[in-house]
Amino acid sequence: MLCSKCHKNEASVYFKQNINGEVREYALCSQCAAEAELGFTPLNLFGSMFAEARPKTEHKRCTLCSSTFEEIKRKGKVGCAECYSVFADELGPMIESIHRGAKHNGRAPEGYSEKRKAENELETLRKELRAAIEAEEYERAAELRDLIKRKEADHG
Repeated sequence: MLCSKCHKNEASVYFKQNINGEVREYALCSQCAAEAELGFTPLNLFGSMFAEARPKTEHKRCTLCSSTFEEIKRKGKVGCAECYSVFADELGPMIESIHRGAKHNGRAPEGYSEKRKAENELETLRKELRAAIEAEEYERAAELRDLIKRKEADHG
């Protein structure tokens, strides 16, 4: 996604601002974010989020990428996927407060839920078809075969 201010660089800072019910969304490159009158730069934003981290983590290192929590705070991003496990005690509460929880409950891309539901239904019908054939229930198998063909034609 391109920066919504300069429309040239790739956006690396995303946030929503809600003031008295008026929501504004920003997607800025790091340069525009630093220049914008937002009251923070990307590093300051993450630095303030990580300020509550326990000091005992200074010497703990990720077992995969060797990042320290201090480096994660400084860079504003984790070194690898393993960092989430290694620094779970430090990252967990911050992620939960930022995203209002640790489990994704948001929206799926438009049409994804319907497509996934149709795929699951077709897979279930295919399993029923296999079971009907194994049980030598050929009339039921023929009905299922026809139903599968209709649904595949409908969903392309």
